Amino acid sequence: MERRELYELAVTILFLLLVVFVCTPLLAFMPMVVQKGLLLAVVVLFCLFAGTVWKEKTYDERDQQHAHIAGRVGYMGGGMVLVVGILYQIFFGSIDLWLPTALFVMVLAKLGARTYVRNHM
Repeated sequence: MERRELYELAVTILFLLLVVFVCTPLLAFMPMVVQKGLLLAVVVLFCLFAGTVWKEKTYDERDQQHAHIAGRVGYMGGGMVLVVGILYQIFFGSIDLWLPTALFVMVLAKLGARTYVRNHM
């Protein structure tokens, strides 16, 4: 495994573990300083993860196709989780505005990026 791949894997695993840890009820029993430190760590690790995704390099057409497939699967997975969350909240209580907003931004960003790439590249 290359050094770059190892870095990406480490950042991704640390980010996911920290997000799961922050979502546990244990966070409520921690001092406020520790809570804020953990939330700051989530933001920093997300920025590192976003940087690895943004700097992703492909070496040939097959590698580029794999990157496109991974991006589509990630996008559709995130969209499906948001739609299920919206449906769940509609049927079992009031809807949280963050879920449809996140879905709206995802779809709008995808449309905007595709339009930009078609017209400028």
